Amino acid sequence: MTVFRPVPYAGCATLVIGAIGPASATVADLRSAAQANTNLLYQYTFEGDSTQRLLDSGNAGEARHLTEEAGRNGGNTANLAFPQGFDPTTTAFRPEWISETQGAALRANDDSNTADDDLLIPGALTVEFLFTVDSASPNYSEPLEDDYNHAVNTRIWPLRRGYYLMQDPDGNLITNIGRRFSSLNQRTIVDAAAINPGNWYYYAITLEAADFDNVDAIPDTDPGAVSTGSDTTVNAYIADLTAGDTVLTQVITDEVFAGGFAGPKNSVSSGNIGIGMFEESEENSPGGGDKQFWDGSLDEVSLYGEALSAVQLQAQLDALLSVGNGVITGDYDTSGQVEQGDLDIVLQNWGTDTFTGDEDALVGGGPFDGTVDQNELDGVLQNWGSTSAPNFAGSNVPEPVSVALLGVSGLMLCRRRATA
Repeated sequence: MTVFRPVPYAGCATLVIGAIGPASATVADLRSAAQANTNLLYQYTFEGDSTQRLLDSGNAGEARHLTEEAGRNGGNTANLAFPQGFDPTTTAFRPEWISETQGAALRANDDSNTADDDLLIPGALTVEFLFTVDSASPNYSEPLEDDYNHAVNTRIWPLRRGYYLMQDPDGNLITNIGRRFSSLNQRTIVDAAAINPGNWYYYAITLEAADFDNVDAIPDTDPGAVSTGSDTTVNAYIADLTAGDTVLTQVITDEVFAGGFAGPKNSVSSGNIGIGMFEESEENSPGGGDKQFWDGSLDEVSLYGEALSAVQLQAQLDALLSVGNGVITGDYDTSGQVEQGDLDIVLQNWGTDTFTGDEDALVGGGPFDGTVDQNELDGVLQNWGSTSAPNFAGSNVPEPVSVALLGVSGLMLCRRRATA
């Protein structure tokens, strides 16, 4: 994509042809925001080569790297895919999905059976990630009542469930937290009818255990012991990024689920993180095995050792979209849309040290750099027509006819200055 760029000449802006560079790396901004949180436990970004993309980037102290796992009844880890994510700067992860028990995905687990090597799932937790789902009507090749596709989950065996996002047999996106795997412990995140297949979504769920201080004393073999005293309060939020959502929708508000989700591994329980599947180890569930593979893509999976607030999570979404203080990058006249008035501001002030527009709306939301120049022009051209989040370079840049009109505007500006 080529567009006209003004350069200072004879006291006015002349238009020349040049190429627009890439806009800010918005997914990288989300990643940086996550890594700045000292309570970030585990983080999986899927960036780098075949080894690097399996590494844990969290701050838990003892990294829990990922392993590639095939399904209980078949699957091939060579079919795991790492395509482009939400924007061109990021790599996502796509499991292999064949059927309920056939496929391949990733897990981080604790196989040591020693108390000093616990995979800790703390009593206050936030799970955050980006996802797509391929269909609102799953076509299972071996339909079963329990045929659920898991995006991200943890399990402290046998009773502490953290199934943070699943797609049920009817196509609904749901969560299941606590002691039971049943409708009593499930809530709908997005109805099947409202799903936009292929769209990228931002999703976050927070959990707080009522009595985590005593979790070590709760015998895993006693279901009654975890049905009271360690119930879980849950909040969940979602935004359809591809549809242009810039504000989180809260889909679960302070709901209490029976039973807990947290705890370290001990002599009778094992902790695992499943990414793109439900990890059911033979150690704890003879005849189990990896299954229920996610039918879509995942990216930027982060687990925090605290329940982040709605305000904090909105800030995460803002970082992802580079919104910054709620302004639209390039909307210098604060009209609510990047359009001709914003270009006029740039042209009228080109090369000066006085910026008459909204300085918060510069590229990336950064401070005014002292001269009206390419930075301000990019803010207009890279986000032309935008009424919400910044667009990626070229996605909304004016087409050639519109560019010609922009050129006329610049030439008219020069004529006005020449005759003034």
